This record gives sequence, structure tokens and C-alpha cells, in this order.
Amino acid sequence: MKIAYKQTHLNVNLTFGLIWLVWFFVGVFGKEEPNWTDYGWIFISLMYLGIYFYQKNYKYLTIENGIINVNGPFGKKLNLTEIKRIKKFAGDYILKTDKSELTINTQIIDLTSLNELNSELEKLNVEWYGEHPIFEHENTKEGLIDSLPSKLNEVYKRYLDIIEEGEIDIVQCGWSNYRMSEKKLIELLEKRIKGEKIELPEGY
Repeated sequence: MKIAYKQTHLNVNLTFGLIWLVWFFVGVFGKEEPNWTDYGWIFISLMYLGIYFYQKNYKYLTIENGIINVNGPFGKKLNLTEIKRIKKFAGDYILKTDKSELTINTQIIDLTSLNELNSELEKLNVEWYGEHPIFEHENTKEGLIDSLPSKLNEVYKRYLDIIEEGEIDIVQCGWSNYRMSEKKLIELLEKRIKGEKIELPEGY
């Protein structure tokens, strides 16, 4: 299984590669006596274009024969059976074994590939933990919490059943720099479900 990059991520390297290529032609062929530095733009262009074609061809991740591998010269790999915990933080999945860890940036992954990755990771009998919020606002309905199994997901569904029309959604209003732990958010949601008075942290 190959996990692909978002096309927008790939296009960044392609765009820079083409810009520096044009700059090279302008510098070399647009002057009677080009500077030696003008020839440097072709190397910068080839670097960006090389990254583009490498990422497009080899993708971001591969999962094969029980091994998950981050492709690239500095990539890491882990045996899926050795993963003990998965932490979700700031758009990253951090896969941890007893001896090492591997970080996956989900924000640069193609949506279809991300769903495939989630399905593969859900098969693992491991602990998921991390901070709230983890949202996919571009691809899901507003306010919908990540679909991976969690107590937060279950409590939030019950909360949506009792919230009154016009009432501010606790989850949706948390867009400041304040970060609330998943445990604290669950406590607030359960209080509201029970009809108890709740107080949001200052700055939330």
C-alpha cells in the first residue's frame, strides 16, 4: 500500500522548480555576459523538480509486509506489530514502539490515502491518545470529530443529541491558542449532557 502526498503539496515543489528554471534562462540567455552565479539557478531548479518527481513516484509512505516506511533519504520505518501506542498531536500521528517512534504528518497526505492509512492503523490493537482538537474541516461536516474510535467521539455524539438550537457548540468554539486536553473536554461535555452548569477555561 502506498500513501500519497496531497497534490497541493507536490505542486509547491513543482512551482518552485519551474520558477528557478525560468530564472536560469533569463539570467543566462538574457544577458550578454552572464554571471557565474546565474548558473546556480539550474541546480536549485533541478533540486526542486527532483523532489517533486521523487515524491510523486515513490509517495509519502509505504505499508508492505507488516512494515510502515516513510520514504526519502531521512525516512524511518517501523514494524507494525511492534507499535504500542499512537499519539495524535497537531496534525501528526506519532507511532511509538518500546524503543523508537515514527511521526506521520497527516496534513500533507491525500484524503483518499489518509482514509486508507486510518483503516490500516485501526486494525492495530494499540492505545490511541492525544490532545483535542483533531478536525478535518475541509473534508467533513463542521464540528465533526475525527472518526477513529475514542471515548471523546462517543461522548460528543451524545452531546450533539441534547444541544439546543442556537446554543454554542463547546467543540466548535475552541479555536483560540488555548489547547484543552481530551480528558478535560470529555468532562465538560458530560456535565452539559447531565444538565450541569459548565465554565469554560479562560481564553478558550
